[in-house]
Order: sequence, then C-alpha cells, then structure tokens
Amino acid sequence: MHQTTKLAAALAVTLIAPMAANANNSRSIPSVVVTVENSAPSRGALQTPVWAGIHDGSFDLYDRGVALGAGATVPAPAVERLAEDGAVGPLNEAFAAALPYSPQTTLFGPSGPLAPGDTSSVTLNVDPSTDRYFSYASMVIPSNDAFIANGNPLAHQLFDNYGRFTGTTFAVTGAEVLDAGTEVNDEIAANTAFLNQGGPDIGETENGVVTLHEGFRSDLSFPDGVLNHPVFGLADFRAPAYRAATLSFRYIDLGRTVVFNSDLSPENEVGADIVQSDASGRAFAIAVRGDTLFVRVFARNLSGPIQMAHLHNGAKGVNGPVVVNLASGIRGNNVFMRVRAQDVLGDLAATEDPALALLNEVAAGNIYINLHTAENPAGELRGQLRLR
Repeated sequence: MHQTTKLAAALAVTLIAPMAANANNSRSIPSVVVTVENSAPSRGALQTPVWAGIHDGSFDLYDRGVALGAGATVPAPAVERLAEDGAVGPLNEAFAAALPYSPQTTLFGPSGPLAPGDTSSVTLNVDPSTDRYFSYASMVIPSNDAFIANGNPLAHQLFDNYGRFTGTTFAVTGAEVLDAGTEVNDEIAANTAFLNQGGPDIGETENGVVTLHEGFRSDLSFPDGVLNHPVFGLADFRAPAYRAATLSFRYIDLGRTVVFNSDLSPENEVGADIVQSDASGRAFAIAVRGDTLFVRVFARNLSGPIQMAHLHNGAKGVNGPVVVNLASGIRGNNVFMRVRAQDVLGDLAATEDPALALLNEVAAGNIYINLHTAENPAGELRGQLRLR
C-alpha cells in the first residue's frame, strides 16, 4: 500500500471511528445486496429490467407444463405482461397483494434493459425469519414471449430456519429460458418486442402453457429472424455454454457499523472531455445505526482548491444526480462530514427513511464521490463507495 494511502487510512480511523463508537449501535437492519448480470456474449440477447422479490416461500410465479395462473400465486395476465412486454407493474401488484410486508424491487440497466455485460445491484431490507427465499423474472429480448424466472418458489434460499444467511450465486443458463406460451414465436419484427413491435398483444395468441423455449428460429432471414439481425447474431441461447444471467447476494446489517471506501481518480470521471490531472484521492465512509454516514475524503495534487464536493447516485461509468452536498465539510483538500437524513437530497429525500435509503444505495455500490475544482468544474476526482 502507498505510504499516503496508509496515512489516509490511519487518519480516517482516528477521526471517524470515535464518533461511530460513541453512537448507540442497538439497531439491527438485516439487508441483502442483490446483483444481477447479463452474462450473455456480446451481440447476445438483452433482458428487460429484472423483477426481484424476497419472500416466505409461498410466491409461486408459474408452473411449467400448465396454463399460466393455474395453481400459481401470480395471475396469468401479470406473467403475460412481463413475458411479452417486459412490464413489471402487474407483477409488483401481485406480490404486494400476496406479501405486503416482504421486499421487492426492479433492477435496471444503464439505459433500462440489461445488455450483455451490464450489471445492476440493489439493497433490500429483510426480516430473515420470514423473508427467506428469492424469486426473479425478466423478459428475454428481442422475442415474442421468452423469459427467465424460477417456477419453484423454494429454489433459492437466502436464510435458513435460524435466520442465518445461506445465499449463494447462481447462473441462469440459456437452456433454462422459458416460453410463456402466450404468443406464437414467429419473430416477425412487427410482433416482436425490441424489434419493431407497435404495441401489446399484436402477435398471434397461443395456448398460454409455460414450456422451455425451443430457441430462436434459424430459418428466418433479416429483418424478421432474430439471429440474422446485426445486433443479435450471437443471441442463440440454446447454444452450448450460453449463460443468460448470473445472480449473486451479499448479506449486510446496516444497523451496525459498516465501513466503505473508495479510490478516487480523474480517470473515473464520465463526460465528453478527458480530465487532465495528476490528482489522486482516497475516501472512507462509516455507516452507523442506519441513520448516519461519516464521510472522510483525502485528496492530493489537485489542480486547485476543492470548490464543490458531492455524493451522487449512479453506478460506475454512469453520471447520476447529487444526493448529498458535502460543501460544509470541505477543509482545504480534504472533506469531513457527518451525513444525516436532513442532508439527503432528491428522490432519496422523498422516501420514508432518507438516511436508510442513502445507505441502501451505498451498500449496493450505487453512490460515488465527486470533487470539483475551478479548472475541472464537472469533476476532477471521482470514485464509487464500496464495502470494505
């Protein structure tokens, strides 16, 4: 480790840890960070924003070999809207009606759908005694009604009978892609989502029975055949070793003391202009009791004094809105600030618990620090906060 980094780390502990230690740490907020990756090859199939829920094992999305809605928790139209249009709204409503106190979410890619290589993470606050099983669902695009989801609600256990975390990473192979049976797989562009579909329910109605998908047709030519499309030439999910998605989990108790850190670099800045700077930096953040975040930033070789400093809500490589203004904590080339609920801005401030909403985003890796100078007003040093 560089000597400057060692010094920064030591100072961070010296200056922040006493405050954290003095806080009342009696609150417990069990949480699970869910991460989804589109693991398809370049020019493979996309996935619509992924619905995810954690529940007591009773939320049955579908049963293979029978008509949608028959014996399952979810009404047939909710699965149909997801499988044909990627719409999660009806599924959200079904989950909320069945399990109003269990957490659910939607994981978005940088532009909405998840393209091959895209990842998305979110933090869900859970009750390990009841929220023990994980379910997911997403449409595979372009397609008429291909989707991925777990039909067995007990397939992915996150907590055992004693509330101990047991979540493990799992992959969804191309051979597991499903056919909702709601629309004939004609791959005609006008009927196919993400090609040239003009609206819902345009394709020819099928029998509504869920089966394993037979794959995209190889007998069709462009512009209708998906595999002959210039963007989706490697979208044959029935090919050997094709992996559609990977889902992973990490347990964290945000009511305890949790440490995050970040390496700041000009190379992390996202914009039209390349930042010319020799600056470097290190940031530390300590979450305490689910309602406080102590932030400490050390910077060196900046082009000038720090003019502005912010926490932004955005994944790596994506510019996002300011969620905390750190201006009151600027001290020369460093920043030191205690962040509470009243300091949270934007959409997070409108939530029921702004401080916890911020910590959820930090835990998911969706918060970055940006330091601004007069020479680089859009940002000179940037870095994502990550769990240590």
